[in-house]
Amino acid sequence: MGRIKHFKIIYKTQLKLAAADVDVTRFRIQVVMRGGKLKGQSYALYHGENGERYRSIKEIAREPSHRSERRHHSPLEYWRNETTEEKENYVIRIRDNRGTHRSLCLHPFNSSRCLYEKYAANHVSDCGCPLHRNDTYWRRLGNYVLNIRNTALKYGNDNYTRDITGMSCKEYKSYIHRKWLNTFSGILSENNLNMNVEELFACRFYALDEWYPRCAGRPSVEHGLLEQARFLASAFSAENTQMLINKRPDAEHLGVSKEKYPHLINGIKLGKVYPEAESNFKTIKKPSDEAVEFWYSKLRLF
Repeated sequence: MGRIKHFKIIYKTQLKLAAADVDVTRFRIQVVMRGGKLKGQSYALYHGENGERYRSIKEIAREPSHRSERRHHSPLEYWRNETTEEKENYVIRIRDNRGTHRSLCLHPFNSSRCLYEKYAANHVSDCGCPLHRNDTYWRRLGNYVLNIRNTALKYGNDNYTRDITGMSCKEYKSYIHRKWLNTFSGILSENNLNMNVEELFACRFYALDEWYPRCAGRPSVEHGLLEQARFLASAFSAENTQMLINKRPDAEHLGVSKEKYPHLINGIKLGKVYPEAESNFKTIKKPSDEAVEFWYSKLRLF
């Protein structure tokens, strides 16, 4: 969001507060950008003098007895006032719409987020607050670098794909398509194997995966950014990437046995390290300096 638009939203919100006979000086207005399907839209949060948080002017105007007793935390301003109190003070467990238990962190670091339309929180597994950031570092880093690779392929960024794989986007996709044909020949029907390169990458039944998984590089964290960059350069190389069936229901739709071919279904394989993948990873030639430098520059920004 541009600075001028940001100030316009705050100014209009202050006018609304004044129109409701609310003392504007008592509240700090925070503009929050929505994500997901509502990405690009914004809404305002109102932070009171004592750390209380309101989601609307109507809520401010209510009597105190009508407000929720749920604990609210004062917002975190950049890296100031970080609190490192016990995790139990901030972690709650809820059930989502499907009945699955979720652990959420209500640390002030996550005050600008909104989960399940009511919690200013983040999932503990993805949380970057002071209490969890060390434990979740590799998971968050994995999502970060995966997004860089996928975005480069989606928009045909040859400069990035050459640094990541040593090939142009077109060459890399053709290489992955040939590997997919060799892997699934005799497993998929001839009709399914007739897809061309672009159809394969656009099909929701398949997902690009690292044969030797990213999670196996977690020990490199202890050896610094350069060692992490070397691992990622090898993990995202053409020799270590392949196109797999995405999820269990996709395998059923394609007529592929989950019991016979679990290693070819991404939703079952997950982070399991197969002996063949490990031996293949060890034979991958030393990554190029360009690939290592590329990932090192991205890691420094994470």
